[in-house]
Amino acid sequence: MKIKNTITDSVADTLYITLAMKRKETRRKKPFFSDPYSCDMIEKIDYDFSKYDKAIRSSIGVAIRANYFDKLEREFILNNHNAIVVHVG
Repeated sequence: MKIKNTITDSVADTLYITLAMKRKETRRKKPFFSDPYSCDMIEKIDYDFSKYDKAIRSSIGVAIRANYFDKLEREFILNNHNAIVVHVG
């Protein structure tokens, strides 16, 4: 059973773009990073991610930016005991 998409706001809906682009990068022949969690999540969410399939230029930029922030978050968590990270999109 898939997770129902309850997002109705068009701005909030754009949060799915990052997830889709991380999966796209992960599935490339020679990805510069891998995020298997994004692939798993997309399989579980009831949403039409295919609308992002042709976003080639955007996919690279979004994936690079997401990977950059993921690294910063990991470093912050490792260096700060009891760290709290708030993801604001």
